[in-house]
Amino acid sequence: MQADDEIDLFLGHLTLERGLSPLTAEAYAGDLAQFLCFLEERGITRVDQIRPSHIRDFLDHCQTQQELSSATLARRVSAIRAWMHFLIEIGTSMRMPDFATERPRVDLHLPKYLSKSQVEVLLTAPFAPPESRFPHRDRAILELLYSCGLRATEICTLKS
Repeated sequence: MQADDEIDLFLGHLTLERGLSPLTAEAYAGDLAQFLCFLEERGITRVDQIRPSHIRDFLDHCQTQQELSSATLARRVSAIRAWMHFLIEIGTSMRMPDFATERPRVDLHLPKYLSKSQVEVLLTAPFAPPESRFPHRDRAILELLYSCGLRATEICTLKS
């Protein structure tokens, strides 16, 4: 299926216009590449040939053959839906296949947390021997991770 140009445009749209992280866009790219490969193996060569049954078959294949987690399956559904909506926006496709499938239920896990004493040790670590080159910066980063719940990738994107 010749959809490489549309996928490249879509990935740019995800990061630039929708503000998704490059890692999320990369995951979507992998999901779509597998979906398109799956379609090609079944003789589907054009976007307008995609039917809801193809999407359901792909998700069934992912669940049974690849034994993917419910979170990964949910992301794949999101990637396909977002890509199809994007194709409609840019005029490549005139219709959105009715997915007629529920998104896989994602198991929610409570995050692990540190005890008060573990947090105190963590926050004093930049000043402990061997001392960090930038102990105040390092402590500020640790504070953001701990108190704001930011991810490391989110801290890396902060601007001064």
